[in-house]
Amino acid sequence: MATNVKEGIQIGHVNIYHLFNKLHELSVLLKNKPETHILGLSETRLNSNHLDYTLSIPFYTLIRKDPTKKGETGLAVYVHQSIAGNIKRRPDLELNHVECIWLEYRPTLAQSTLIGYIYRNPKSASEWYKYFTEMMDNIQTNNSDVILLGDFNI
Repeated sequence: MATNVKEGIQIGHVNIYHLFNKLHELSVLLKNKPETHILGLSETRLNSNHLDYTLSIPFYTLIRKDPTKKGETGLAVYVHQSIAGNIKRRPDLELNHVECIWLEYRPTLAQSTLIGYIYRNPKSASEWYKYFTEMMDNIQTNNSDVILLGDFNI
């Protein structure tokens, strides 16, 4: 689940399939040592009835992208408060036809890392691959590392 990136930062991804019903288990997972700094979740199945405060986990900031069209299931990312100031959401990298959340992690005076959380519904049309390639081609890395995590269902 977790990957050691730069400077000991632990990141990971879990296909949670209904976040609200598994919030307690997720909270226990995030409290484990070593600490997970960034955890992306796919298939959250949240909507506007699920308010952020009902999904809060101590010491973590929630970033979410709820489904907006048929076939989407929602994504969320929990970012530990110790690095929250070094994380910026990058909606400019999020292509409309690919369910994704992009973050930029920039430690002080260091090269940034782009982190993309992707979910591909197994029922997606074959055009998904074209859109995914277009999204990746549009990313200007400028010497940034790029890390992709998610559930690609390929």
